[in-house]
Amino acid sequence: MRPLSDSRHQHCAGFSMIGLLLVMIVLFVLAGGYFGRGVLERQEQAVGTYQYSMDKARTVAEDANLQIVQTSVDMWVMAHPGEPCTIEKLQADGRYSIPAPPAGAKWEIDETNHVILVKSQPEAK
Repeated sequence: MRPLSDSRHQHCAGFSMIGLLLVMIVLFVLAGGYFGRGVLERQEQAVGTYQYSMDKARTVAEDANLQIVQTSVDMWVMAHPGEPCTIEKLQADGRYSIPAPPAGAKWEIDETNHVILVKSQPEAK
């Protein structure tokens, strides 16, 4: 009968844990280099798409609000012929819906009763 700890077969039993660990590390590094390419480019593209969508939504909202104010002005002009229309009169009347203008802007009505969104310019320092 042979002893259980036969020294001839002890070194040939299989792969060592360190050897398997090194192979896995090399595979992960190679896979990361292959699949990791373009991650920053895709992230920058996503941020750009988000920014474009936010700008587009802001523009659409401004246009819709401008149309609401213009409709209110048209209704005022029909109800009060010959009387000049102002944003203050529309707001004081209470029957007209006047949405708030975007930050740093205000609604103005010109002499032909067209609504204009006036954006203030940032002050130069």
